[in-house]
Amino acid sequence: MRVEGSILEPRFTISLRYSLGDLLWFNLYTIPRLRTSQVMTAICTLVFAGLGWATVRSLSATLLEKLVVASVVVVAMWLVTLLPTTLVCLAVYLPRLVAATRKERRLTVSATGVIEEDSDCRHETAWRGVQRVVRIRSAVLIYFSDRCAYLVPKRAFRSREEAEAFYRYAKAQKDL
Repeated sequence: MRVEGSILEPRFTISLRYSLGDLLWFNLYTIPRLRTSQVMTAICTLVFAGLGWATVRSLSATLLEKLVVASVVVVAMWLVTLLPTTLVCLAVYLPRLVAATRKERRLTVSATGVIEEDSDCRHETAWRGVQRVVRIRSAVLIYFSDRCAYLVPKRAFRSREEAEAFYRYAKAQKDL
């Protein structure tokens, strides 16, 4: 990371390359937190629970046995639903993710906003377009929509102090 600019207007510039793990982790972190994902999960769980209960309600067993069997049915339905969906998503998006790992990127954070550049494109977001800045164990995320963020893995920094300074600066700019 390089800190450029003047004392009055510092600018953090980071050169980085994403790993496949960074991109998969970002999706695993972000998708479950989306409202649409949460609503769909609740609906599917209710439907699966209803089907599971309908399967066992006429059995001559104790309530506990019926609940255990219904729970197994719900888990089995989730596995049957999620496994093919996950495999299809990986087959469709994995080539795109692998291609993204081959590009060297440059991320610049300044008082005016965030700029990410690679060999093919430049994406710029003013601070008023940033929804939130999040610090998690392995990265700093600067969200510019509910599904999209600038991903800055902490391994891109020379030290934890640099990562913390970057996070504090980005958070302060967002909160202005």
